[in-house]
Amino acid sequence: MLLSVTFQTAPYHFALHRRFSQEIAQVQAQVESLECQRTTHQECAQMARNSLKSDRMLAKQSDGNKFVIPFDLQSTLPTPRLSSNIVYYKRQLMVYNLGIHDCNTELGHMYVWHEGVASQGAQEISSCITTYVKAVRSSECPKTELVMWSDTVVVGKTETSR
Repeated sequence: MLLSVTFQTAPYHFALHRRFSQEIAQVQAQVESLECQRTTHQECAQMARNSLKSDRMLAKQSDGNKFVIPFDLQSTLPTPRLSSNIVYYKRQLMVYNLGIHDCNTELGHMYVWHEGVASQGAQEISSCITTYVKAVRSSECPKTELVMWSDTVVVGKTETSR
């Protein structure tokens, strides 16, 4: 009796085995594709880091004409900082902070504003950078080439980023 049950369920087990084998092959292909994408991403990131390092070294040369400034917008800072769940969802003032690093002098500069003054869009960022560059040019900087570095942070919320 046990033998007949085994023979009756064998086709079902073979079908399951074939289906799972196909699914395993698909998952393995997806894993290989993701690993390839990760490797490519890491190689691109390393090339960008090397390029930034090279630009920073050229900026420090006394005879170089490069002026290198990496900049980054810090995460939005809710003010005041509250830990209570009920109070957290009450209206807070959002504060923005743009950091600009001067690779020539190794000095950092911060531009801070709140949402009552302006938002955190491209115009506000470019306004801060323009203000910074004008201040540096007014100090008779002999550099003629400006190189700016930034990460690829998406500013503001869109329907796709929610």
